Amino acid sequence: MKEFFTNSLGSAGETESVFTDVSEQKHKDGYTCTHCQSTNVIRFGKYQVKTTINTIERQRYRCKVR
Repeated sequence: MKEFFTNSLGSAGETESVFTDVSEQKHKDGYTCTHCQSTNVIRFGKYQVKTTINTIERQRYRCKVR
């Protein structure tokens, strides 16, 4: 994982592309509920992450089991 960050940060000019790459690595097997570990999740709105350069919009997910 250290190699992934080193390569991403060394070659990326924008913060957003690094967030996208990390998200793809983290969720390569799909999204899971943090409470019950179910893989049965749906989209549930969006939220904004402020960086030093700009604001990035991220997708929220919610467990369907609830």
